[in-house]
Amino acid sequence: MILGTKRLAMVVLFISVCSISSSVVARTCVISEGAVHDWSDKYKELIQIDTQKDEDGYMVEVSVPAKMDGKKFKHIWLFKGKPAYDATKMDHDFGMPLGTWKGSNKTIHSVYAVKSFLAKDNYLSVSYGEDCGMYVEYRVEFK
Repeated sequence: MILGTKRLAMVVLFISVCSISSSVVARTCVISEGAVHDWSDKYKELIQIDTQKDEDGYMVEVSVPAKMDGKKFKHIWLFKGKPAYDATKMDHDFGMPLGTWKGSNKTIHSVYAVKSFLAKDNYLSVSYGEDCGMYVEYRVEFK
């Protein structure tokens, strides 16, 4: 009877491991640079990025829709350097998520400040949806 219980436990463990590994594989996706470019071009009118010069640098204000193409807002990342259409290609110099809050008109907002000497090659990446969602990416234009 003890051997039967061990065997049953091994079978259950094997099935559990197989189901976990298959769900991991099922959730892996690759988003191409072309897809990011197409989405960014299609939705550029919905993304508002405003810069305001102050004494030492710039204040950047961002407004994005709470939903895009039926997908809920996930997060905004700031990148310095090359845009990171593929997060596995760490081609950027610096990246960090930005804090956000909900606005009154079904929008999400974020603000950050940057010193003048760092105010070039800034990109914002805005993600929507879960797992294999979508994201758009825009260069911050400092005026």
